[in-house]
Amino acid sequence: MPENKDDFPKVYTPVKVPGIEELQQQEFTDSCITKGVISTVAGGAMGAVMGIVFGGGGIGADAPLTAEQMNKTVMQTLKEGAKDAGKRSWSYAKTFAGFGAVYSVSECYIEKFRAKHDIYNSGYAGCFTGAALAYKSGPAAQCFGCASVAAFSMLIDKYMGH
Repeated sequence: MPENKDDFPKVYTPVKVPGIEELQQQEFTDSCITKGVISTVAGGAMGAVMGIVFGGGGIGADAPLTAEQMNKTVMQTLKEGAKDAGKRSWSYAKTFAGFGAVYSVSECYIEKFRAKHDIYNSGYAGCFTGAALAYKSGPAAQCFGCASVAAFSMLIDKYMGH
């Protein structure tokens, strides 16, 4: 038995050179546009589901029914509920898709600009996203959006082990 770890023979594993297809696939998946499209579609799908889950109901359970509502058939009530859920689902889908697009593209370009993959990219992208989505509400809302989305993004990145 060798007494020193340097007495063991060194073993080198061969390096596999990626093929042209692997390089093209890597280049495609590293593209900021691809990341943006994927995030937009995924965000829209998630928003649509969230809109159906959280947007159902319309009126509160504690609200008294009017005579007009009591005279509706079950089918009319279901149709109205489905129409309302569809509207809310579409609204949530647009919001989530927009957020996903702005955040993922900005994070990708910030990461490429800084040439670093760290938690600060999430903070900068979150700040940009929060401010960009609050642009109609004025500077105070943009500052709040910047700070809150940046903090949330960095917290999630930290929690996920970045």
